[in-house]
Amino acid sequence: MQRSETIEDFLNTCGELLTRAEDVIDTPHELKTCLKELDNFLILKWSDIVVELNDSKISLDTQNQIKFIFTKLAKLELISKSKLSLFDGMKEFMQRSTNR
Repeated sequence: MQRSETIEDFLNTCGELLTRAEDVIDTPHELKTCLKELDNFLILKWSDIVVELNDSKISLDTQNQIKFIFTKLAKLELISKSKLSLFDGMKEFMQRSTNR
């Protein structure tokens, strides 16, 4: 139970950080702050979550949440690409980490 709660918490936090970034997409300074917070969160938590995901059976709901997070990340990347260069490589970093 602890593992799924940790994964759930991680996915919820990612979703919240992405939503906050989407909400300030037209305010570059705030967007940069949100993206930096997301980046720091991913750097801090991503490796542990990948291990947990690899060590446990992933429910359909969790799979759908992960897809949703990647979709939001890709959408935000497209929108912010012309506004900030901070997001360069974040998606690739996450995908490379899961392939280890």
